[in-house]
Amino acid sequence: MVNCYFCEKKSRESWGGYWCEDCRKIKNILNIYGVEESLAILESVCIRNEEQRKRKINYEKKKIISKNAEKELAESTDLYEKKIQNKKS
Repeated sequence: MVNCYFCEKKSRESWGGYWCEDCRKIKNILNIYGVEESLAILESVCIRNEEQRKRKINYEKKKIISKNAEKELAESTDLYEKKIQNKKS
């Protein structure tokens, strides 16, 4: 079989057709919802804009800082407990 005209990877459904099964489904969705609306949905769901990337970076930074703060707190608590034990001894 010949490859799909859209994805150029899978075989076409039939000799006379242009698309594979998956790309035909995509084409049907585009026909139902329209190209503009479908493109807007894909861009808003699949592609991150600059603001979304910044928020994700800040979120990851806060997670790292939080983990480090918890670790430092645990270490300082351990040191404090060891000092108390040494004073009791």
